[in-house]
Amino acid sequence: MAGALAFFGFAFYRLYSKPEACNAGEACAAPAVRRRQRVMFWTVAPGAVALMAFPLYAPLFY
Repeated sequence: MAGALAFFGFAFYRLYSKPEACNAGEACAAPAVRRRQRVMFWTVAPGAVALMAFPLYAPLFY
């Protein structure tokens, strides 16, 4: 779990830090690419956190 949280932290840092310079025509130059990456991050991260926290709330189901 610590590794997964570290990778999510790194992904958050890369998505929300100042973007690196890139040449025109590259994928990183399009703002839609960064927006899609952020949407995917916020789609996956809450589900992963819910699955990692499952042992905490599993007793509520039995």
